[in-house]
Amino acid sequence: MNNTVTVEQGLAAHFKQLTGPSRRGIDWMVRISGEHNLVVVVRTFFVSDATSEDEKQSLSRKAADLVRTKLEQGWTPVRGVLEA
Repeated sequence: MNNTVTVEQGLAAHFKQLTGPSRRGIDWMVRISGEHNLVVVVRTFFVSDATSEDEKQSLSRKAADLVRTKLEQGWTPVRGVLEA
């Protein structure tokens, strides 16, 4: 499979959880180009309340890596939200 995966932008927010309090995280817009052409949203969560630019960059890479791994495993992307 030949796909290019790039993170275009992210939206930081508090996300409601089914159980428990809301959690801080970022929804990343991840573009897949090549064999598949679409944008998927990957939700990542911060580890702690004290966030840093390093953690944001790490979460961005985690989002892209999740999409790449799923594509390598034969996943057919669909519109929706993935959680990392």
